[in-house]
Amino acid sequence: MNLWIVRHGQTAWNIQRRFQGISDIPLDADGIQQAENLAQRLKAIRFTAIYASPLSRSLQTAQIIAAHSIDAPPIQTTPDLMEISFGEYEGASIPALEQALPPDFRTYRYTPSKATLPGGDCIAQRAQQLRSFLDGLDQQYGESDDVLLSAHGYLIRMMLTMFMHASLDLLNIFRIGNTALTLVQYTGGQARIFLVGDTSHNRGGRLA
Repeated sequence: MNLWIVRHGQTAWNIQRRFQGISDIPLDADGIQQAENLAQRLKAIRFTAIYASPLSRSLQTAQIIAAHSIDAPPIQTTPDLMEISFGEYEGASIPALEQALPPDFRTYRYTPSKATLPGGDCIAQRAQQLRSFLDGLDQQYGESDDVLLSAHGYLIRMMLTMFMHASLDLLNIFRIGNTALTLVQYTGGQARIFLVGDTSHNRGGRLA
């Protein structure tokens, strides 16, 4: 199957550089425009299935894409695509934490495979959950199926390490911006990566 993996559009907390996690922050005006830009890019794709995180920023992005798609199927929400829970760090300033670098945050940043965020997720457990979800899609859909996944930056970076059979500790090397598009052909547990984190649909202004 062809996995069209998209990150949600911009939110106010993205601009403020705050950890969102499972906090349900909606798209801002620019985020809606970014989703519209991506929808125009994908409008010729006949999606067999559309999956989205139930968090509003992801679901709204999927809804905008579906509204422009040909015979779009109903959107299926799944907690498997939710952003990780940052627990006590939800809403916190990312630059401030990077400067202070408390021990649990250092582990999250540099060796996420060993990290459990205070009051939040165990990264390794969430990775196992995500892998099970991808394996389920692999069993359900055929080579010619086009499947849209509307998710979150951290989850998409997790996916990329899985597709590459790489260590989870390498996930922070990827840059996944708002409404970034990643295209992966995934069959039999093997991936061919055609596109990673592309935001060219937002070029030409402050949405780039």
